[in-house]
Amino acid sequence: MRLFRARSWLWLTRKIFQACMALYSLTAIGSIDTMISNFLTSLQFLADEDSRVHCSLNFNTETGRLSSRRPNLQNQPALEKDKYQIRKAFQASPGNNLIVGTLKRM
Repeated sequence: MRLFRARSWLWLTRKIFQACMALYSLTAIGSIDTMISNFLTSLQFLADEDSRVHCSLNFNTETGRLSSRRPNLQNQPALEKDKYQIRKAFQASPGNNLIVGTLKRM
């Protein structure tokens, strides 16, 4: 009887592990899909003939905040969270540099 219980427990443990791995895989697929739809696809459609993306910058005079739209370049993945290296798609033209900054600590 104990051997049967041990086998049943082992079988159940394997099934739970497989279910957890399936959920993890679905979450990873969802994350990849979000990155593709939010960042890569929209940038491809908004690029000009030189493969450059130009956004509209807006300055809110009431709050003093700067925002961008079409595309929202402030919504790119954070440097430490960019596991698909989307930020590498942004390159400065020869002789220029890109500056990345945050006002979070001010």
